[in-house]
Amino acid sequence: VVCHNVLMDVDDLQVSVGEAARVLAPGGRLFVGIVHPMADHHFLRTEGRDPSPYFETHYLDVAVETRGVPMHFRAWRRPLSAYFGALTEVGLLVGRVAEPLPDPDHPWTQNATRWHGLPLFFWIEARRPAGEAA
Repeated sequence: VVCHNVLMDVDDLQVSVGEAARVLAPGGRLFVGIVHPMADHHFLRTEGRDPSPYFETHYLDVAVETRGVPMHFRAWRRPLSAYFGALTEVGLLVGRVAEPLPDPDHPWTQNATRWHGLPLFFWIEARRPAGEAA
């Protein structure tokens, strides 16, 4: 099961993770990709907004304009522990995590200096233990 940029948008994280775990066969894997919570924190600060404390879950609803393009961002800001808690609560085992680094030679990375040195995304691989039915 792949949840790419999904779990930060669902209202009920536990129900969504539970449903993903339910359909996994024994030994099956769940891949999660989210916007890193610290990226949201940094984004709010650079927009002149006061971010909520990291360890609290809050709904992000922000309208911005960048280079004349209006954008509206809506998502749940949760600490990483909320994601790990949801995964382990349904019996999944976390195998790997990653905070991928952007390609320093990519033009977007070179133009987005306010993001240098910050984690933008977070990836998790979890699996249902072999021999365990849903």
